[in-house]
Amino acid sequence: ETVYEEIKDAFVLRLVDCLAVKGKMRSSCVYELLSDSKRDIPFDVDTYRITFEKGFASYQHRQWDEAIAHFKNCLVIYPADTLAPIFIERCEHYKANPPSSDWHGISKMNT
Repeated sequence: ETVYEEIKDAFVLRLVDCLAVKGKMRSSCVYELLSDSKRDIPFDVDTYRITFEKGFASYQHRQWDEAIAHFKNCLVIYPADTLAPIFIERCEHYKANPPSSDWHGISKMNT
């Protein structure tokens, strides 16, 4: 997140996930560097970013069906996306197997 804050105005980035690494209590969001120019992105990155962030917020608030709808819209915007299907799968998993009450939408890395 620190690097993101420093370079977000110079590069095109997208949120990937928020993680807590093994042995740490504090989480950090992870971003993917896509390009140094929106002109190089083969899809509407601004619309994608807004849609993904809405999906991610719904995911963090356990609003599984709403999150899935947003992530499916991400695939309409960017059909080759590999990230949205991961979150759709997670939402489907959590719909069938709800996370514990202390889950806050943060992926915990245990290894």
